Amino acid sequence: MGQSQPMPPLPLRPPMPAPAIWLVALVAAAQAWVLWPLFTPDMNAYLVPWLETIRQQGVMPAFAAPFSNYMPSYLYLLALFSPLADWLDPISVIKLLSVAGTVVLALSVHRLLGALGAAQRAHWAVVVFALPSVAFNALMMGQCDAIYVAACVMATAMAVERRHLAMFAWCGIAVAFKAQAVLVAPFFLALAIRRRVPFPYWLAAPTALFAMMLPALLAGWPPADLATVYFRQAGTFSNDIARNAPNLWSLAGAISPEYAPALFGLALAAALGAAPAFVARMQVVRFDDAGLV
Repeated sequence: MGQSQPMPPLPLRPPMPAPAIWLVALVAAAQAWVLWPLFTPDMNAYLVPWLETIRQQGVMPAFAAPFSNYMPSYLYLLALFSPLADWLDPISVIKLLSVAGTVVLALSVHRLLGALGAAQRAHWAVVVFALPSVAFNALMMGQCDAIYVAACVMATAMAVERRHLAMFAWCGIAVAFKAQAVLVAPFFLALAIRRRVPFPYWLAAPTALFAMMLPALLAGWPPADLATVYFRQAGTFSNDIARNAPNLWSLAGAISPEYAPALFGLALAAALGAAPAFVARMQVVRFDDAGLV
């Protein structure tokens, strides 16, 4: 029998054309028109009082004592936008800050696409403004999730470019805005181990985090309070194991809400076990830059 001929390589799929900017702008404008008048109870319970505290006490006196269950990184930006409350209602000021965060997120996506050498990266970056999850978070809820996600995206761009010191610094900045940033920490940890990144580079993350806290510390914010902000946040919903997240634990909460809190230990053990398993897996699987993302 003759030798079989090798299979010809599969043809490369042509890149997907970027959506027209006018269409993205139309979708973003429609979402803004619908969502801007809406707001959540959290805004009146938390965000608006924080803004009013800054306006009434002044920036430096306000930061001399804890007045929020957020890290001060977001509060710095809120203080920066607070003069707008002389012309706009507080909810609009808060939402404008969130929209500014969306702009930063779009710029970070543009930076990541540039690191990947993608074509039409400006067209793809503006799609961020039309993403429903981003629109709901900024235009209705007035949250700052776009800011910490932007820092995570920048960390990923630095990983692609092998600028590991900057990668860890952006990781620290992300954690300074929201605790959810630690959910992607195993990825950067795995990458650092795989690439044998020197340990001193790793210290850029806690250094950046501390630098973000330093202005509040200098203003008088107690260090013990800053060190425990995220621990106190974690206890806010102590009886809700999943917070409506689409995962196994939300099913447990729906089936047996009275017993679901008893599963916290199991859930934590599963997460702590999954993290090293992911790190180990990343040591043997090889990706190109796009696959890494």
